Amino acid sequence: MKKIIQYLFCFSIIFSCANDVEYSRMTEKEKDGLIEIFKRDLEVLNNATNSRDFDVVLSYTYPKLFEINSRQELTEFMESLFITFKDFKVIDWKIEYIHPVIKYDSHQYTMFSYQVKSVFECNNENDFDIFFQALKEDNDYKNVKKDFLNTNSIIVEEMRLMVAVSQKNFSKWKYIEWKEDLFKKHNIIPPNVLIKLKQRSNLYYSKDYQR
Repeated sequence: MKKIIQYLFCFSIIFSCANDVEYSRMTEKEKDGLIEIFKRDLEVLNNATNSRDFDVVLSYTYPKLFEINSRQELTEFMESLFITFKDFKVIDWKIEYIHPVIKYDSHQYTMFSYQVKSVFECNNENDFDIFFQALKEDNDYKNVKKDFLNTNSIIVEEMRLMVAVSQKNFSKWKYIEWKEDLFKKHNIIPPNVLIKLKQRSNLYYSKDYQR
C-alpha cells in the first residue's frame, strides 16, 4: 500500500508539471519562418566554427550551459578540436524536422533534427588510421568514409538533434545539442519541458519513425 501511495504521489507531480507546459499554435507560415531563422543561425554557427570564431559560436549558445562549463573552458574544448585534427569543416547541412514549440515560464522551447556533413583532416596517416577506426566504431556516427579527394581526410555524415530556446519572442534563439545524460545530470532544461522533448527524441530515434 505504501508503494502504491508513493507511486500515485509521484505520478500526480509529473502530471501537474506536464499541465504547466503549453504548446504554441503556429500557422504553416509561422513554422516556415521559424525554420528560416534556424537555417540562418545554423549557417552563422557553421561558418563561425569553420573560421574558428568561437566568440560567435558562444554568442549563440544556450546560456545555462555556462553554469556547467565556463566560456573559457568551452573555448579551450573547441580549440582542442583543431589541435587534434589538422583541420575540421562543416561542409553541408539540412534541417529535416522541427518539434512543435513549447511555451513555459516566459520561454519558448523547441527541437529540430538536421543532417550534417563534416570533414576531419588528420595530421598524418597514422592519426588517420586511428581516428577513422574510432569513428567507424562510434554508434553516434552512422556514415563514415574516406575522402579520396583529400589525403588523410574523413567525411562524416550524421543526424543531430538541436534544442532551441527563446525568451519573449521568436526572433532570437539560443542553441544546445540534445544530450539527454547532460540534461538529466544538470537542471538546465525545466523537467516538464524535458519530458516533452524526450518524447520527441524517442520518436525520432525509434526504427518506426519515418522522417
